[in-house]
Amino acid sequence: MIAAIILAAGGSQRFGSPKQLVDYRGENIVRRAARSAHEAGLDPVIVVAGEESKQIQALLQGIPVEVVTNPNWRNGQASSLRTGIVQAIAAGSDAALVMLADQPLVDAGCIRRLVSRFDNQHQLIAAEYSGTIGVPALFGAKYFGALLELTGDAGAGRWLRDHREKVTVVEMPEAAVDIDTPADLPKHGSARERFLAFRRTQRKAPPLVQQTVRARGLDFAVFTSPRVDDAIPLLCINGGLHFGHEVLWPALAPLSEKRQLVFFDQRGRGKSQTPPGTRAARIEHDALDVPAIRSALGIERWNVLGHSWGGAIAMLATAEDQAAVNKLVLVDAVGPTSEWLSRLHSAAVARLAGEQREQLERLNPSDLYVDEIARHAEYTSALYPAWFADRDFGSIFSSPRANSATGAAVAARLRREGYDWRDRIASIRTPALILHGADDILDVSVPESLSNLIPESTVALIDHAGHMPFWEAPEEFFSRVNTFLAPTDRP
Repeated sequence: MIAAIILAAGGSQRFGSPKQLVDYRGENIVRRAARSAHEAGLDPVIVVAGEESKQIQALLQGIPVEVVTNPNWRNGQASSLRTGIVQAIAAGSDAALVMLADQPLVDAGCIRRLVSRFDNQHQLIAAEYSGTIGVPALFGAKYFGALLELTGDAGAGRWLRDHREKVTVVEMPEAAVDIDTPADLPKHGSARERFLAFRRTQRKAPPLVQQTVRARGLDFAVFTSPRVDDAIPLLCINGGLHFGHEVLWPALAPLSEKRQLVFFDQRGRGKSQTPPGTRAARIEHDALDVPAIRSALGIERWNVLGHSWGGAIAMLATAEDQAAVNKLVLVDAVGPTSEWLSRLHSAAVARLAGEQREQLERLNPSDLYVDEIARHAEYTSALYPAWFADRDFGSIFSSPRANSATGAAVAARLRREGYDWRDRIASIRTPALILHGADDILDVSVPESLSNLIPESTVALIDHAGHMPFWEAPEEFFSRVNTFLAPTDRP
């Protein structure tokens, strides 16, 4: 059992006010650290607070943490570290990860990288950044006594540097970003600022042309942007299971400058025909529709992009039609098996606060085992704000309306029966780019598991983004996609 000790009791002298109470990209910094530790599987998560203990306790509602007050916080960081170590010992912890609340880019993925190196031979694991080592760092229980002897401002980082020969280091540039003064808060810009700045550089989205395409006995609504001569088209498959193509348009409009984009409403969603026997609908049916639509459109080869559950459709379709798919782009795609679903609800609750958190907490994911549209619509709406890393930015978007009987049937079956597509995904030989928001509640173990199965794949984590990186970090997102597709845009 590995505990997390989050030090949040400092006096914030350089900041000028209690920095433990400030937000970073729409989320309180202590809550952000505690959520990351919880999502990484650490238990218990111990937050050591000072005179702001009550306020911090309130900010951490919904996350299973232990808030411990250090009455001697003015005596230096060592006193808070000792307070946390005492709690870890009382919990019977085999090790403790020590982290600071003011390193906001240290997320669950960073923590997992440290934990993955811990074993009987490696009992001291520290982050390496900016030419030094320090926290976050993992200490085996045999070092707890040494930490209890620290005094004054001698923290864990200084002790690690004094015993560097015993330390296993993990490169972690994210840990170099800390918050010492108010000027540190906006230097990366909020998601809203990044979004607006990017939008100002873009042309107006072109109109989409709608047509009806007959494939596998159904009429599909297909939408295309203007053709780009000699460029391979890009099929864009939306996620959500319940929605039409509009969840990705005009969000992906910047990609239409270099190639034609093709969208379609999945069977029984949007403007596409509802299949007979709706309650028997499966996501595999959606995947088989993709090559049939390609053939009906007369397209010989295309690139394919899938987002979220659309990533699953994209992978399954590519596995069936590899000769016709040049490159595959997966954006915050779901995992190769359904095991990630068991973690999603708690991660989403931890991300939210106030009324939004209370609304989601009242709902039970097991209610989604039945294909009742109203249940799926209520849950989808309550979950939606948690998909954003920046809560303030997410508040300007409203959840799409879930009103598809077909979508509810597909979603209920996936929830109820689970799935395992590892063999099919492992058969993919198409080059793939796996993009994933570093702060997505669909944690970073998911893209890693996909990359382990697809031989010619590259994972790129997009900082400061949740489930919709095309909104929260558009400049990096579109740059990465365009760069990846560029060599094969021209046949």
